[in-house]
Amino acid sequence: MNWRGRAISTVLTTLLLVWTLVVVGAGPDQQQSPGIIDQGDGRFAIGNIVLDKPDRSFTIPGQILRVNGPLEYLAVTTGGLKSYESLLELNVTAFEFNTACLLIGLDPDNSRPSPYHFDPNPVVGDEVKISVSWTLDSKPVEYDAADLLTVRESVAAPGGWSYTGSGFTRENRYLAHLDGTLIGFAHDPASVIEHGKGLGLGDYGAVNGHQGRLPPVGTEVVLTVRR
Repeated sequence: MNWRGRAISTVLTTLLLVWTLVVVGAGPDQQQSPGIIDQGDGRFAIGNIVLDKPDRSFTIPGQILRVNGPLEYLAVTTGGLKSYESLLELNVTAFEFNTACLLIGLDPDNSRPSPYHFDPNPVVGDEVKISVSWTLDSKPVEYDAADLLTVRESVAAPGGWSYTGSGFTRENRYLAHLDGTLIGFAHDPASVIEHGKGLGLGDYGAVNGHQGRLPPVGTEVVLTVRR
């Protein structure tokens, strides 16, 4: 990238970081705002996130947290409060995750998140594809995220993930940061990304990890989000 392209990229990065701070709100959580490292050619590092802006995608390392349900989340942050209901734990903060979403062009103005947990109505937001990969016997394995979930022992419908951006408390605290919720499917207003139609709504305990596809708990994985 020449100097002019790098200058434009730097300005864009700065603007997006400011936008992120506005989205997550001022106040006590603001000191958690992530740093963005421009690696050139449209690639950025945000903590453990590797972002490819031309491809409109980013990857995050993590691990299988649990397989048996009840599950309400695909992924939470490290040590997230809802870890006991999540398939994956990702090595990332909610601020870093949301920043990456913004950098690939996901727009919170297009979202209509659920007003309350287990809301049966569909959520609205920019659609994304989510996949999870790992290595098994020296060979790469990759699945669409929904293919790793079952609802009453039937494989969940593929796709259907939407960026909702998470919400705020009355004190302007970012819910995704407080709860550690990144990607959910029980229509939790705190999730940054939600399954549009929801999974297992009104049927608590219906969603589990796919026993025949998932590796053991603790296996290192990589989650990819693509616009």
